[in-house]
Amino acid sequence: MALAAATPALAPAQSVSGDALAWTERPFNPPVGSRWLIRSRTDTRETGSDGRNKTQTIETRSEFTVAEKLPQGFRVVYVNREIRMSGSPVADVMNHAFAAVKDIEMRAETDAAGKLVSIENLDEVKTAMRTVTARTAQAFEKNPRVAAAVKEMMGQMLVLNGREAAVTYMEELPLLAAAHNTGLKPGVERRDEDTTPNPFGAPIKSVLIKRLVGWDDAAGKTKVVQRREMDKEGMRKATLALVDKFLSAAGKPPAADVSAMMRTITFNIDSETVFNVEGGMTRSLEDRSSLSVTLPGASLSKHDTKVMTVTPLK
Repeated sequence: MALAAATPALAPAQSVSGDALAWTERPFNPPVGSRWLIRSRTDTRETGSDGRNKTQTIETRSEFTVAEKLPQGFRVVYVNREIRMSGSPVADVMNHAFAAVKDIEMRAETDAAGKLVSIENLDEVKTAMRTVTARTAQAFEKNPRVAAAVKEMMGQMLVLNGREAAVTYMEELPLLAAAHNTGLKPGVERRDEDTTPNPFGAPIKSVLIKRLVGWDDAAGKTKVVQRREMDKEGMRKATLALVDKFLSAAGKPPAADVSAMMRTITFNIDSETVFNVEGGMTRSLEDRSSLSVTLPGASLSKHDTKVMTVTPLK
């Protein structure tokens, strides 16, 4: 699904000059009481060393309400209405597990750009997530050690608080907010450091590079491209920590030769997101990311395409 077909004719950054470069960014300022429908679809393709492909799709439908304007931002309400996974061997398990968070109102505060700060009813949300964890672990009850490992790993999300908890449990909103109040000007690239919460260890650092690639100042519409440069060493350490935690919890600590081999793992990561913004608010985006992992005798490549749309609810 390409966003280009639905994108208005915007002035391309590389072909305009003089007065055509005029651009005034609209601030994120949705009306209090406005309600929005967020639809998301993520298609994943994995290719292993044997060349075989595995695919899966995750579709979500959520509602987002602007409840109140605050001095420092907004109070919002986010409700997931549907999460559906298909194509994966664990699809039925995960669909049953995540049904526990459907229709749970997550009340949160954001900053002026709509970036999440905290969840006000975090205890209620964590109670629902405990059910998700229990249901997922229950699916592996025939292997108690694996069930315990799954429960321990997913349980790491339950210790998160503040912003880390908010961006983990309401993951669509931070991505949408990335193109709000950017301060971008035509012909100028912006670089910002970012951290992604990691329930299994230290946050993973990255650099976000944003630029305008088209705009219509009269209509208040713009297209923003964001490229993410990941900290590959941080990714490698996070992966090793996850593998070690899973094997240890399962009662199978890695042998010395396996540990040595795992420490030779290398990553190649690419990520680019195209945002269509109207009146200061992201109304659609397409995110494409790829990950390739190589270690002696094995390799894996993974490609994700996420499409999101935001439309007003009556």
